[in-house]
Amino acid sequence: MNRCRRYEEHKIINIILENHFEKFKQYKLPSIKSKEILQHIINVIEKALNCGNIEHGYIKYKCLNCNEEYIHGFSCTCKSKFCTKCGRMYSIKWAEKQADNMLNVKHRHAVFTIPEELRNYFYKKCELLKELQDAIYGVISHYYKKKVKGNHEVGLIAVVHTFGSDLKWNPHIHALFTKGGIDKNNKWFNKVITYTISISKKIVAEISVRYNKN
Repeated sequence: MNRCRRYEEHKIINIILENHFEKFKQYKLPSIKSKEILQHIINVIEKALNCGNIEHGYIKYKCLNCNEEYIHGFSCTCKSKFCTKCGRMYSIKWAEKQADNMLNVKHRHAVFTIPEELRNYFYKKCELLKELQDAIYGVISHYYKKKVKGNHEVGLIAVVHTFGSDLKWNPHIHALFTKGGIDKNNKWFNKVITYTISISKKIVAEISVRYNKN
């Protein structure tokens, strides 16, 4: 007999959202003061939950041997960065675009973390994450200017991640920067960065102090 079934792939994050998002909205979201951030969170999660919903369109597959059929809801359409499908596609396209824009020189990757005791500051005031991201350039640039005479520009891409592999709140910055820089005369220099810990701690402390004053 010809059968038609729906193809379903249960992702861990989707299961968590489906089971707990309503309680999250009821007990956690009211603590967020910014209406803009609050609505943004609701929008991206609801889009992710509805991605692949057959009510919004689907494709039907049929086996020519056994005549079995199944339908698959259209995915990669919600364009939510929180969606495990669309977010992945967004990341791939973004990475390809950045690769085209990068200089053909050696780069280095570094991760800048926030002490656990200070993470709550950035949770309550998420706009500080943008300030932290911008400050990373100051960390790298300060090091090179200290080690190399002259005013050199360093290439850097910084990306904010707000949670770790365990899905807990753990804001950190992934930085990809050139192993060297260029001066105003377009002269390139090579330099390997060896430390950033003491400088990055100072940056985080300064941001936290400004937050407390406000």
